[in-house]
Amino acid sequence: MIFQAFKRENYAANLIVFFLSVYVLINPLPHTTTIQGICLYASLLLFLGMRGSKAVKVFHGKTPLFFPTILFVSWILLGVLFAVDRQNSMHDIYAHVFRYIILCILFVNVFFTRNRVRFLSGVILFSVVSFVIYSLVDFYVVRGNGIEERFFGNSHGMTYNLVSIPIIFSFFLVLCNLLIAKKKYFRPLYILLLVPLVSALVLTQARSAFIALVISSVTFLLFYRKNLIPIIVVIFAAIFIFTPFKDRFSGNITTNLRLNHNLLVLEVVKDYPLAGIGFGMETFGYSLDLNSYKNKLERTYNTQYGQEVVLIDPHNMYTDILVRTGLPGFVLYLWFILALFRMLLKIRRSEDIFLRAWSLGVASSLVAYCIIGFFEPVFSHVHEFYFALMVSLAAILWKQHSPESANFPRNQ
Repeated sequence: MIFQAFKRENYAANLIVFFLSVYVLINPLPHTTTIQGICLYASLLLFLGMRGSKAVKVFHGKTPLFFPTILFVSWILLGVLFAVDRQNSMHDIYAHVFRYIILCILFVNVFFTRNRVRFLSGVILFSVVSFVIYSLVDFYVVRGNGIEERFFGNSHGMTYNLVSIPIIFSFFLVLCNLLIAKKKYFRPLYILLLVPLVSALVLTQARSAFIALVISSVTFLLFYRKNLIPIIVVIFAAIFIFTPFKDRFSGNITTNLRLNHNLLVLEVVKDYPLAGIGFGMETFGYSLDLNSYKNKLERTYNTQYGQEVVLIDPHNMYTDILVRTGLPGFVLYLWFILALFRMLLKIRRSEDIFLRAWSLGVASSLVAYCIIGFFEPVFSHVHEFYFALMVSLAAILWKQHSPESANFPRNQ
């Protein structure tokens, strides 16, 4: 049983599990910053106390992610010296980097066995599916919006386009659990969970979400059952034809605001190619003269930006990292992402069905995240947390796969 993974005698460890589970549960909800802070720091203090008393064996950073992480963090810390807004950079280095490194360390050292991975996935699924069902009922039943209206989760980062990140992540967690489910009566329950997830994704009418789901699903089947790819392609084609998605892909791409905005961001990169403008996420929108770059864009490319007010952040995670950390930081970030995929591909070659299934599910979720990140501003706390969960699961699977980790229990 999953719950046997947590022995009653180890109260401190169980408290960490409780606090981290609460953090996962409330992540989609607005106005939970204080509770999240309590859960994070209570877990960290308990973990440090257990480490100090040698009541816990720590899994150190012996993964391919260790060196790209250290170098990237070192670079952005060095970049503070050249940042346009040093105070904002220092704040965001902690809030958007160190915070999630701490969370990853906690998740990897607490949920390191297979039953605990199943437990964690169950908490994630309960959180996301409950949020989706509540939001769908609230949006279409309580508020009385028509089915043609685009589904809007909430203003806490769960907007039309970005709610797709936890939905697609949960979609693949369901598939992972389906593949390893030993008791057949669990399978209809998992399949039932897909209904609100897929429904919400379709109702968002988000182009980035549709593209991400198609490519990540094909990726999953490419390594699982290639013969199912034509079937899934037909299903997605039907969704495209018979839903408002078809209209969402019409229009002239050369007049798309996102394309022009990315060109504007690259104009900023030309002025700050090495160290970037600084890691602070508010620097781009509030410390730069964006109107001057808008005028420069229109002169250089002989095109109109697309609206009067310039967007206050890059709507692309790659240009976002590039403009904030410069070319070296961008290369280090890509190294981290590539190392993450290489880890999962190596685990995928294992003969262990658990490792194969979960590595494929996490890799497919990351494919979707990287695709959505090409079109959307994914660097907000809600979505950074789900990315941290993906990274944590990858590290746990690597831990289970690596011969060096033979001393750690697998099935508790």
